[in-house]
Amino acid sequence: MTVPNDTPTDNQSAHPRQSTCYNSKYLAEYYDLWIGNWDDIQLYSRLLADMVSRNTSANPVRVLDVGTGSGRIIHGLASAQHQKQGTKRQSAVHFLGLDNEQHMLDRAHLLTDAAHVDQMTWVLGSAEEMGSLPALQHSDGSGGLIDMIVFACGSICHLYEADQGSRFFEQIAKVLKPATGRAYISVLKALTDGGEPLARAMEPSEPVVTPSKEFPGIFYKETWPAHELIGKVWHTTRHIVVSERLADGQEVVVEDNLDSRKVGVWTEADVRARAAAAGLKVVDILDHQNDSTHGERMFVLGTLA
Repeated sequence: MTVPNDTPTDNQSAHPRQSTCYNSKYLAEYYDLWIGNWDDIQLYSRLLADMVSRNTSANPVRVLDVGTGSGRIIHGLASAQHQKQGTKRQSAVHFLGLDNEQHMLDRAHLLTDAAHVDQMTWVLGSAEEMGSLPALQHSDGSGGLIDMIVFACGSICHLYEADQGSRFFEQIAKVLKPATGRAYISVLKALTDGGEPLARAMEPSEPVVTPSKEFPGIFYKETWPAHELIGKVWHTTRHIVVSERLADGQEVVVEDNLDSRKVGVWTEADVRARAAAAGLKVVDILDHQNDSTHGERMFVLGTLA
């Protein structure tokens, strides 16, 4: 698949563009570089293996990765499954990756191992509209198709408005298979009760410079001009400059990105209240540490039926 060329003109690169931190081929790679040290694939792989072992249906276990980005979770699970069970059992699982950024899905396609292509479906759409997406419905248009939902890396924080969270949990209830289906919703400990000091500590004290692994001569420099908690919402501005180091040693700006975003604090009470209102229950809470900074609480949801 061809990745669109997002290199701005000289005039465009002279001024920061409003960005989502994901909406260019460079930012798609930068996300992978940033998230690359997270260690959660083994946990999700164990949970998936347990679900596959209990599946008595002739249909494959369907796994939905919400906010899939470049498909890190799906690619990792597919590889782990192949190593444990071999090609014979690959058909036991089908993965669906949902994201609202086409650049991320383009990268997910590019990074897909040819051996796993038939196991994967990439879906462009919003987490707040999952129940209306044809790929997440039965052929008759009904819901309850998905066995396992993953919303990793604390991404629920992007649903910072109360009605967003409510709609999201309602959508989970629509697509999750009754009784046996499970949704694994990650909340960063830095964005739960008492997490303010840790959330403040996540702000880089100095510019973070990261060399590209994919584009020759390209490197990324990130700073946070603003990082403020107002009520239960963090208002954070990330400035990510993409530069190229030329053969003569000069550096030129290729892309200048300014992302002003809001991320919400999600407490256990918030999760339980939204889940109950949508007809879901919290059946378990798992604590997991990805690295020295990013710990998470994973809320395991099932339907009340």
